[in-house]
Amino acid sequence: MNDLDKNPLLEAIPKVESIAEYYDLLRNTPLEGVNIESLDQIERNEYLVDQAKTFEPTAQSLRIAAIVFGMIRSSYRWRNPSVVEYRRKRIGLLGMAQKKPTSIPQSLYGQASTLVVKGVTGTGKSVLFDQLLGNLQQVIYHKEDLVCGWSQCTQITYLKIPMSHDGSRGGFLMNILLVIDDLLKTNYVKDIANSRISIERCVFSPNLPPILSESCHL
Repeated sequence: MNDLDKNPLLEAIPKVESIAEYYDLLRNTPLEGVNIESLDQIERNEYLVDQAKTFEPTAQSLRIAAIVFGMIRSSYRWRNPSVVEYRRKRIGLLGMAQKKPTSIPQSLYGQASTLVVKGVTGTGKSVLFDQLLGNLQQVIYHKEDLVCGWSQCTQITYLKIPMSHDGSRGGFLMNILLVIDDLLKTNYVKDIANSRISIERCVFSPNLPPILSESCHL
């Protein structure tokens, strides 16, 4: 799976090759060039929102950015739709979804990684990720590709999901579907709500977007 040039899912993911490039991606100075002293109080108030978006990358934020982009690119590398092995695994997973199982064989598991960023309020964690992910096209529509085996494909490069208020798995799953519905103008939340099935069966449901069933287990 090393032939990355033939992976259409990687095309929209920037390949950043230096810390200087990450610095340029993250830095945001919306008030640069604005003469604040020349503005009256009402005009200054209009810039308050922009001031909150100001972000000057630190060594730590640059390191986090490099890790996150590396994780995203690595994930697409191991989910290359032009590779027969991956297509066979994905077909097997989707086939199991039709049978509504409660578990899957270990052979269908794949690569996954996580990163936890912790810090006190106001240190720029949210702004960091907003700036970083803002460099990605969030929804990409692919045309027919015979090598990848699809007539069309909708790619969501990232999802920003709020934790549910009650901290439950069901609430978190619904938040995922709400974000997908908002992006793609679909009705997954309504379909799942009407199905009255358990959370365990939800992640295998054929009514869910295939990428969700896959991301839960690969």
